[in-house]
Amino acid sequence: MKPEASAQSLEQLKSLRDRVESQLQDFLSTQSEYFTAIAPELNPVSKSLSAFVINGGKRFRPLFAAVGAMGAGSELSDSEMRAFASLELLQACALVHDDLMDASDTRRGEPAIHKLFETMHLAEKYQGKTTQFGLSASVLIGDLALIWSDLMLNSSGIKNESLLAALGVHDEMRVELIAGQYLDVFEQARGTQSVAQALNIARYKSAKYTIERP
Repeated sequence: MKPEASAQSLEQLKSLRDRVESQLQDFLSTQSEYFTAIAPELNPVSKSLSAFVINGGKRFRPLFAAVGAMGAGSELSDSEMRAFASLELLQACALVHDDLMDASDTRRGEPAIHKLFETMHLAEKYQGKTTQFGLSASVLIGDLALIWSDLMLNSSGIKNESLLAALGVHDEMRVELIAGQYLDVFEQARGTQSVAQALNIARYKSAKYTIERP
């Protein structure tokens, strides 16, 4: 590829990434306002999830989806970009739960969600077990990310026939992700050292919902 063509491609990817960021910010702002209107105590939940999504990530999944759509002749409407951006919330769900299952203290140089809420529990001197509070909060926040992912896709504004076609692949992708996550936990518990098993886990835990399905 010629240098000028390469530079043009990189600029195009940056433009697509900026559009993904804009869609995520708009959606999260709207949903956080609705969510915290239920009760002000929910503010740390929406705030932590929004920060988790906005302040990190390379946006590979929406970009793969967008480039694939371009290859099929799409001009990438705002509705399509909103649908593609919903994949970042699915990714957030996977990462929040993954950090909990792996007992990871940090993510992207910041406290993992369960550790963030453990700190909140200690600082506010709440009753009960600190670790259980952090665990419970992270499970719920991961679930909220999954729900918001569905909501963002379903309300994206893409044509009904396109949405119906996407939902089948979308559902299959999520099933594959959960399968890969469990196999990872299971094989760690068994102490498996099989290359074939490791590759199968990588395929379903990461590759399927990162590249193939988008």
